[in-house]
Amino acid sequence: AESLLRLARTGADLRDADIEVVDLDGMVRETAERMEPLAESAGVNLRVEGRGKRVLADHEWLEQALLVVLGNAIRFSERGGRVWLRLKDAAVVVEDEGVGISEADLPYVFERFYQGRRPSGREDVPEGFGLGLAICKDLVERMGGRISLASEEGVGTMVEIGLTEVEKSAEGTDS
Repeated sequence: AESLLRLARTGADLRDADIEVVDLDGMVRETAERMEPLAESAGVNLRVEGRGKRVLADHEWLEQALLVVLGNAIRFSERGGRVWLRLKDAAVVVEDEGVGISEADLPYVFERFYQGRRPSGREDVPEGFGLGLAICKDLVERMGGRISLASEEGVGTMVEIGLTEVEKSAEGTDS
């Protein structure tokens, strides 16, 4: 969270994107492993499905974005809930069965410091920093990717991060 707050203060990491070939499959699985202790203590079942391809991304930024999205999914899930990381080629979808986001809040989820309201009667749901998704969007778009979110209150939330797949022809022979 310190790095998140540092990013928020500077408006985002000020360096330029360092675009390289990243194994999306490996990175997503690695990130899931890093989040496993948090998921376990929250009583949430974390699953990775599908296969990812090699993509063009800034390794550190992509990791940061994934950690934020996964952290949110776990934090807003109930004990016994599930969080899926679904890989499909150059995209990764994080899906949860959590409290969801109200229709009134949806248009603002990517705005900096926007704080959605807690679902009624759910005092146990933490108020987020309200800056994670704004930073994610910033980082993902600066890598030439895109991020989108769909959510239904009481049903869950789905965040998709799409990146540029490395063209087979452009890879040369050093595979």
